[in-house]
Amino acid sequence: MPESGELTGIAVRSKSRAPMQECAVAEATTDSGIAGDFRGTGKRPVTLMSEELWADVEAELGTPLQWTLRRINLLIRGLDFSALHGCTLQLDSAQLTVRGTTPPCRRMDEQVPGLTTALGNGREGLWATVTRPGTINVGDRVEIIDVAPAPTS
Repeated sequence: MPESGELTGIAVRSKSRAPMQECAVAEATTDSGIAGDFRGTGKRPVTLMSEELWADVEAELGTPLQWTLRRINLLIRGLDFSALHGCTLQLDSAQLTVRGTTPPCRRMDEQVPGLTTALGNGREGLWATVTRPGTINVGDRVEIIDVAPAPTS
């Protein structure tokens, strides 16, 4: 698994069903996830999507799609999302710990028919908590600084 990737997108939304707004810089906070995103105080404060997995979704649907349709906060290139559960990621001065997967909601098929199904098979995305606050920027290196322990058999 590569040890680092790149943050290629940041997006927030002010309220439920509001369109995602892309931004170049954001604050990651321990109390509100990505500042300005209404979901930051919920059970999945920061959501992440792999740029490569999004490309797979586009290929399956046969059309290019704006990544913000996935309604996630951070788009990351170059990391194996299947191996990140429990890992801590460093983005500039901020740290996030990956806690689980983000199942697609009903909004996916409202936006693009078939999107919910295309987001299956390990392509749904991840959610994380902010374990060290800081400023993040599009273009930041995303480094795995603490690898999750291997499962015991």
